[in-house]
Amino acid sequence: MRVASILLGLSWVIFGLYWLAGARRVKPSRSPALLGKKRLFGAHLIVGLGLIAFWLAGKWGQGSASWFDRPLWPFSPAVGAAAVILSYAGLAIALWARTALGRNWSALPELKLGHELVTTGPYAVVRHPIYTGMLLMFTAVAVLWEAPAGLFLLMVAGIVLRVKLAREETLMAGEFPDQWPAYRARTRRLLPLVW
Repeated sequence: MRVASILLGLSWVIFGLYWLAGARRVKPSRSPALLGKKRLFGAHLIVGLGLIAFWLAGKWGQGSASWFDRPLWPFSPAVGAAAVILSYAGLAIALWARTALGRNWSALPELKLGHELVTTGPYAVVRHPIYTGMLLMFTAVAVLWEAPAGLFLLMVAGIVLRVKLAREETLMAGEFPDQWPAYRARTRRLLPLVW
């Protein structure tokens, strides 16, 4: 479990560092009120949740008697490997999507000056591949955690991302009224062929 935990934590560190580095090279916001501390808070909230979850998984997974962190399934090398594979698959998808967005990326749902509707790379298949990747990473944490606490974290992350997703879709529909309906019709929100 220790090796899997280290590898899982490393995937979140890579994610966070990539986001921090990329946040410096984005187009200016059309909403000045979103600049500053609000942007930094939004940009790193999910990464912070992931790192906290990773830390708590290690702390709570050491013999506590609470039902919230009592194992639902036994740890095995296969469980550890599955968690690591899920996490790095999610990381790869998120990094690919972040790269495809380029300077149009934003931590908060907002429009940029000269905003473009990106429909290439992973965006040719799903409308929110960064969230797909992040949900895979949170699923990996839940698998390695093996307890209701991990499933609870996954649920909270899903709700937060769902709220952001809805806001982003509203913004894109308003900004690209000619392109959005066709793009929306040929893609799924998060999972190819499913949803």
